[in-house]
Amino acid sequence: MTGTAEPRGAGPADAALEHCLAGRGIWGDDFDAGQIAAWFRDEAEGYADLVAAGNRPYRYGYHALNALHGFDRMPAGWRSRHALGFGSAHGDELAPWLGRIEQLTLLDASTAFQAPMLRGRPVGRIAAQPSGVIDAADGSFDLVTCLGVLHHIPNVSFVLRELHRVTEPGGHLLLREPITSLGDWRRPRAGLTRRERGFPRPLYEAAIAGAGWQVVSTRSCQFPPLTKAMALCGGSVFDRRWLTIVDGLLCRAFEWNDHYHRTSFAARFGPGSLFHVLRKP
Repeated sequence: MTGTAEPRGAGPADAALEHCLAGRGIWGDDFDAGQIAAWFRDEAEGYADLVAAGNRPYRYGYHALNALHGFDRMPAGWRSRHALGFGSAHGDELAPWLGRIEQLTLLDASTAFQAPMLRGRPVGRIAAQPSGVIDAADGSFDLVTCLGVLHHIPNVSFVLRELHRVTEPGGHLLLREPITSLGDWRRPRAGLTRRERGFPRPLYEAAIAGAGWQVVSTRSCQFPPLTKAMALCGGSVFDRRWLTIVDGLLCRAFEWNDHYHRTSFAARFGPGSLFHVLRKP
């Protein structure tokens, strides 16, 4: 549903926004060009600013999660002729797999994440466009990663189609996104960027199918109580394989407790994200 370009404020509740917050629409998916451009300006440096505000060196902490639910579910012995890290900052999510990738290109909106090298290896760069158009020819890549990126983007259905367009037939997309609202995005939320929000699961999966993707694997992950408990202890779940396995088991056990906008304590005991391995037919 369309709403104003400003997703939060003290004014009267916007009916379209309330519709989306209730899980009946994807907020931003039908925004016009002006609204999309305003969103892009707000989000381009949003994650980089959060990293800087934390006063800690940037560290990628999702390798075990990506391996268990993503790369391990790719075809045995897979190799990539040309991979794209979409919104992948320095490309860290692909670093453990560089030995299987002949050529790597990265796309990120932030000027803070534009290093020309990854672990001593040159990488290509594509400039992010506010529209979501990817400056690459049809079928340019045989592997694309988009891990925790789409929920920072308004026109999700269009970008899923763009990712499909630039992937060659038989190529794969690894996709991980939250399936909760991430709180009331009309108001500031600690530790989150201004515009990010998750997706109602049925609408998100319909957008994936509508873009033409074939589902190879779907796994629920990022169980909020476990993630929160580890954060309070100063640790991370998703760079430890055994904890990532526990996380997956908890998510599977609580999949019945599926709520989009989680306003009660009990509603938080459900999967936080979905991890898809997708293939272009």
